Order: sequence, then C-alpha cells, then structure tokens
Amino acid sequence: MISREESGVILARKLARYTGTDAVVIGIPQSGLPVAVAIARQLALPLDVIPAQRVNHPGNNALNLGSVCLTEVVMPADTGGIPQDLVAHQIAILKARNANDNRYYHEKKPPISLAHRTVIVVDDMLHSSEVLAACIHEIRKQKPGKVVVAIPIVEAEAARVLIAEVDELHFIRMEHEIGTSKKYYSDTTRPSRQEIRRFVETGS
Repeated sequence: MISREESGVILARKLARYTGTDAVVIGIPQSGLPVAVAIARQLALPLDVIPAQRVNHPGNNALNLGSVCLTEVVMPADTGGIPQDLVAHQIAILKARNANDNRYYHEKKPPISLAHRTVIVVDDMLHSSEVLAACIHEIRKQKPGKVVVAIPIVEAEAARVLIAEVDELHFIRMEHEIGTSKKYYSDTTRPSRQEIRRFVETGS
C-alpha cells in the first residue's frame, strides 16, 4: 500500500512532459485532492478543484449510479427500478451541495479559466466511468485544448469507457474489479473543506 500523495508522485512521472506548461491540474474533492496536490507540485502547475458528487444507490451506498457536477449530470439509462422522483430529489440535493462547495472554495480566488489549456483531471480511484463523466462534460464546456485524466487505481471496464471521453488516461494499477480504498491506500483521512480551500487559494 502507498499513500495518495505517493501515488501522485508516481503519476507525475508519467505526466512529466507537462511540467511548467500552461496545463492546469483539477482535483476532485475530497479523496482526489492529495493525489492532485502531489501532481501539481511535482509538475509546477496551478491547482484548482471542481466539486462533484457520486449519486449513490439508495439501498446500498457502496454502489454508484452516476455523478453530478456543477451543472452536468450523468446517469445510466437504467437505474434499476429506483423511482425517478427519488433520483431527481437526490440529484437536486447534490447539485446544491456542489454549488455551495464551489462558492466556499473560490470565495477568495476565482476558478482558473480552462479555455484552450491542457486540463489534468485527478481522482484517487475509478470504479465507474459515470462517476467522472459529469466532470469531464463540465470541463468540456470551457473548450480546453486537451483533457487528460490521471487516476492511480482504475477498474478495467470503467477505463475502457472513459478513454473514449478524454485525450489521455494515465494510471498506476488496473484491475478487473477494484475494492475499497483501504485495499490500496495507507492514508484513510480525507482533506477537510478548510484544507481544500487553502489548497485552492495557495495553488498547491
């Protein structure tokens, strides 16, 4: 097992050609932030965040149905018989939470413009392609030059689907089916909202 910070250092080696360029590292709060911070520091790149939330199955929080970003929602066509009004209610709550988090994180420093720049999107694990898809769609609205995804641990099928959405996908370990974060990472605490805001304000 390694820490999320150590995994970011390893990924940074794969992304070395972006060192000191106009690229921007975008971390997905909360667990993706330690990985993103390490990459940004290693590559001497600015850091920002885009709040996103997983839409959990109401009967099993371990199952992800999709994802919600600031304005984008990605859900599978079949939600397994879950009532649509229940799904819509959950999405509305998550959108409001994302908007509140985004205001808090950027209260003193506005979001970095992503137009025409290489955007390196970072999370700690990829279980399902839908989880990151909403963020990718959100970023594409700003017309970046390139979208690169860097995630230490990825599930094979999710990676196969996601690669069609992005320009590059970098990872350390791919498995047919990945477990919980405790299987791979030695650090179990996640950055607080205050720590995330400080990272945004300092840029690393």
